[in-house]
Amino acid sequence: MKKQQAGFTLIEISIVLVIISLLLGGVLKGQELIQNTKLKSVVTDSKGLAAAIYTYQDRYKAYPGDDPACAAHLPIGAVCTNGNGNGAVTTAGEKKQLFNHLRLAGLLTGNGAVFPSPALGRTLEVEWSPNGLSGHATCFRDVDVEAAKLLDLMNDDGVPNTGSVRSNRANYTTAGQTHFLCFSI
Repeated sequence: MKKQQAGFTLIEISIVLVIISLLLGGVLKGQELIQNTKLKSVVTDSKGLAAAIYTYQDRYKAYPGDDPACAAHLPIGAVCTNGNGNGAVTTAGEKKQLFNHLRLAGLLTGNGAVFPSPALGRTLEVEWSPNGLSGHATCFRDVDVEAAKLLDLMNDDGVPNTGSVRSNRANYTTAGQTHFLCFSI
């Protein structure tokens, strides 16, 4: 009498491999969708902050954070620190007060003079003439190299030191490098 061997058939093994490949493909596609959503969120955050700044300027004839009369402009009882009124947000205090002024004016959500936390990078900031740009720019600190490269390609020329999107780095080729990526306002 012949002893019967237990095991999987080639058809069963191929079905399992197809299922595993479909699951793996779904996970990879899902990660790509999440990354694309984060990239779009960065652009939305930058444009939204620029719009809030322009609205504040139109409304109060001063740059938020640099506003030398913020208490007179903002709602009664609002606690704010005046800027020096030179038209540029250059000091650390003015950079933080920019967000406080915008929040007190009802143009940004959140509380106080803290930098927002964006989808990519550590903080969202406003800087004066960063990375060779002229004037104010919205900047994202510690953006990974791949995201920085994609954001520059999606919104500008893909070159780190030219155009309206600029990095503090000379290239987008060094793996593991983070970028201080700025969008001209």
